[in-house]
Amino acid sequence: MTFGTLLGIAAIGGFYYAHRKRGGEMTLDSIRSTARDLFGEAQQRARKLYTPGTNSQRAYDGDDADLRH
Repeated sequence: MTFGTLLGIAAIGGFYYAHRKRGGEMTLDSIRSTARDLFGEAQQRARKLYTPGTNSQRAYDGDDADLRH
């Protein structure tokens, strides 16, 4: 079994676990709802990391003068 296959199985298992933990049913609409919620939460967390004014955003933009001590 390759690493990619194991990674795929782990992703599916993790999604199934999160879906059941949220109380989801095994219907297509319920699975879609869970997927949208999980991806939406991931996008919100990513946006929090890269909002203007954070150290990571300034470093990304090349303005690292504030980061030096």
